[in-house]
Amino acid sequence: MARKIESKTSGSRKGIASTSSARQTSARRRAAGIRETGPSARQSAPVLDPRGGMDLYALIFHTFFGRLILLAIGVLVVIGIDLLFSANHFDRFTLILGVELIVAALVLWFVYLWRNRDVIFDGGNGDEH
Repeated sequence: MARKIESKTSGSRKGIASTSSARQTSARRRAAGIRETGPSARQSAPVLDPRGGMDLYALIFHTFFGRLILLAIGVLVVIGIDLLFSANHFDRFTLILGVELIVAALVLWFVYLWRNRDVIFDGGNGDEH
C-alpha cells in the first residue's frame, strides 16, 4: 500500500514541495554537515506508480514472495527446456538435469566463496591486509 506524503508547503498540489522549501532543506543539510551522497542517500525507495501502488518491478524484485515466484518460474522453464531437449526420454532427461544441478551447485559455491573471501581467507578475525 502506498502512503500519501503530506507536505507543509504552499505548493498548488499536495505532496509537491516548492523549490524554495527544497533549497532551504538543502541549505540546512549543508550547514549541519550532512552529506547527501552517502550510501543511504544513493539507495532508492520502491517506486510508486501514479495510481498509488508499488511499481511492478519493485513488487517482484523487492519482496520475498516475488522472488519466490521468479524462482519457481525459472525452475519450471529449465525443466521444460530439459524435456524439449530430451525428447521424452527419461534417461536423457535425468542426465541433463543432473548435469545442470552439478553446474548450479558449483556456481553457487564459487559465488559464496567470492562474497566471503575476506572472512574465509583472513581467518575471520577482521584484520585487513
